[in-house]
Amino acid sequence: MLGAVPRLAGGTQPLGHGVNLLTEGIELQLNTDSAVNLQLAERRLTLVRGELALYAAGDQPLSIILPQALLTLRDAEVCVRRFDDHCQISVARGRVQLAASAGASELIEGGQQVSVSAGGLSGWMHYDPTLPDWRQGVLLADNQPLGDFLRDVMNPKLYKD
Repeated sequence: MLGAVPRLAGGTQPLGHGVNLLTEGIELQLNTDSAVNLQLAERRLTLVRGELALYAAGDQPLSIILPQALLTLRDAEVCVRRFDDHCQISVARGRVQLAASAGASELIEGGQQVSVSAGGLSGWMHYDPTLPDWRQGVLLADNQPLGDFLRDVMNPKLYKD
């Protein structure tokens, strides 16, 4: 018999706060209007919606399940944002193994960002983890199309408590 999968949702604390220590060595922070399904015994979680920041210490693998890929990290820090048709993966430090549903498998290094969709990987670019972002309560629009930025600014879900 399958047990219930716990769900953790963001937005219960002000934007940029709320780091959750899930178990020793695993820290999770959710952006507003974000949710994950947790399966800690199996060391995996599913990003249901929104955006997460995750730090996993040590050599035991931890998996993040996305509609388009499976991420596996060990002793790494990653941010993942889920959109309707793709996910954006930003590695702050360490290495993350990405196995895309479309068949590609890549190792993403600290300081790299990539998008994954049903069609595969795209948009490889540099990621600067020292820049402030939603975790510090900042909405950054550096090198972002105006339409995407305005969609974020106009999204009332980002500002509800």
